[in-house]
Amino acid sequence: MSDKFISIEPWWAGFANVRMSLEIGLAISEVTNRKFIVPPGIYFNAINPWDKKETYINPFDIWDENTFKKTFNTVGYYEVPEYANLNGQTYFSGVDDVSLLMLFNEVYKELHPLHSCIGFVLTTDIEDKEDFEKFSQGRTQYTLNHPDKFIHFPRNLFGHFYHSVYGANDEIKKSIKKKMLHGFQFKNEHIEATKFIRDALGDYNSIHVRRGDFIDTRPHTVALLEEIPNYLDKHLFKKDLPLYIATDEKDKSIFNFLKDKYNIYFLDNFMQDLSPLTATIYDQIIPSYSFQFLGSVMSTFTDYIHVNRASLGKFSNPRVGCNFDKEELQYNKYPWEVEDWSWQHLYSYYWDV
Repeated sequence: MSDKFISIEPWWAGFANVRMSLEIGLAISEVTNRKFIVPPGIYFNAINPWDKKETYINPFDIWDENTFKKTFNTVGYYEVPEYANLNGQTYFSGVDDVSLLMLFNEVYKELHPLHSCIGFVLTTDIEDKEDFEKFSQGRTQYTLNHPDKFIHFPRNLFGHFYHSVYGANDEIKKSIKKKMLHGFQFKNEHIEATKFIRDALGDYNSIHVRRGDFIDTRPHTVALLEEIPNYLDKHLFKKDLPLYIATDEKDKSIFNFLKDKYNIYFLDNFMQDLSPLTATIYDQIIPSYSFQFLGSVMSTFTDYIHVNRASLGKFSNPRVGCNFDKEELQYNKYPWEVEDWSWQHLYSYYWDV
């Protein structure tokens, strides 16, 4: 059993970005053989105040605890005396007194003022220099080899594990991606809570339409509403099947034009007054069980629906969506869109084993 540990304060963001942050930390745990200290609570944007840790969300209120602990090399925060004795506004306030802080330089500061790991390759051993150079594409190597008992990443892990963490060989890569695919299973109570909706819909298709913050931050990725039927036709969505729409759009009436061709449903047709986090979880689960699914390309929320579907044996194509198909996009503003920075070039990396 390892006597070294890694902790992270997840990226302060929405649901999918928080999971991405956790995955990078868990991948680091795998390649360094360090125990991952599970944070007892997580801050999510727009859900809880950052300076009141008692409102943070326990990750095992979301994901199944037994599956997570069987899959990953973990230890509870309160099982580590050095961490259990921390006392501050967040769970990791004062962690620099007991742990080596893993910090990054000001790379891509205009995109991420918190100096995230984007622009770096996190490594331990390099067995094949040519393979590493192909993967790194000139990015700065950041070593994870440290003698310290504890290392901590303070809210700076953002991106995808298969972009950021270098797996020294195929066996390590295969092991990590299997764990990421199967280790994040929603709690059974969430699966059961959505069952009556899935039963009521019967055989159904689904789409995820990302609007919200994308209207301002990525307007070129927001679906032109009038084009959605064309993408549904292109991908042979049956009009006699109910169409479930997962969306962050508050005004559902903007989708009324779809009623001419489809019987459309939203979460609030079945449930009201859900917490924002619960609604988010259910809008992940319900499309995961549908017959066909089209999401919003460039949305990580969509991407994790694809991952969830793969874990259920329901494969869908992450390169196509109801906003556009990936091949139509000429867009390289963000560095993680450089596909060479990846163990594999698609989200299907998760399930391509």
